[in-house]
Amino acid sequence: MGDPIRLVDPLAVEQNGARRLEPLTILNDALRVLANRVAVWVALGMSFGLFAYSIVKIDPWRILAASVFTLLVYVPLAWAERKRR
Repeated sequence: MGDPIRLVDPLAVEQNGARRLEPLTILNDALRVLANRVAVWVALGMSFGLFAYSIVKIDPWRILAASVFTLLVYVPLAWAERKRR
């Protein structure tokens, strides 16, 4: 009879020290990249929204809140994405 079917974790498959390009591995990598990009775009949109809201009625506390949000959320995400490239 033929060889039995083996279930293999696509992330654990290695060939000569490099990962083989299994379909699930490719899909996993693509989804990870998309998730990171979406997080950056959402944080950027929220930063723009906060700054637009702070411009409607200028108040130093609103501008400070928008700046702090941008520094705490968007900048680390953008920095991490830049390091991945």
